[in-house]
Amino acid sequence: MIRAPFHDYTDRCIYHITMTKAPGVPDFGKLSGPLHDVSIERTPLGKAIAANIAAIPKLNPCLKVLQYMIMPDHLHLLIFVTDKLDKHLGKYIGMFKVKTGQTYREKYELEGPVFSEGFYDCILHRKRSLDVLFQYIRSNPRRLAVRRAMPEYFKMRRGVEICGMRCSVYGNFF
Repeated sequence: MIRAPFHDYTDRCIYHITMTKAPGVPDFGKLSGPLHDVSIERTPLGKAIAANIAAIPKLNPCLKVLQYMIMPDHLHLLIFVTDKLDKHLGKYIGMFKVKTGQTYREKYELEGPVFSEGFYDCILHRKRSLDVLFQYIRSNPRRLAVRRAMPEYFKMRRGVEICGMRCSVYGNFF
């Protein structure tokens, strides 16, 4: 499995992994609470995901989950590989995905996989701050709630002139 060709995915490192739900799969959770203190209320599938996140170190004791956030349609995992792995990190992510599907199917009907194929990874480098990743993952429910409450602030606009240049922009223009 090739991801970043310059990186050895068996080496000691911290990774921000994002996985999305497969089409037709129930949501992992729903937004709950006021905008200033929003959280994610987990569905049965979200609870199965959380149980399998807790079991990730059983896949390999070198895998340490630093933080995670189960969103309605995706999952963020901050994983620390504490020592050299015997397999590519992607193999362990694949085992987690399969185990999550098995756990959910023990109680509920589900056809096909829980997660979409593949995953997105961000390798923590010296120039990136671990605290920034913690904050990003922690604030994900609030950002989703703001986007849903004020969708007009988060639209793509093309051809916007900024300092004499034409740009495509996304976000709040205030």
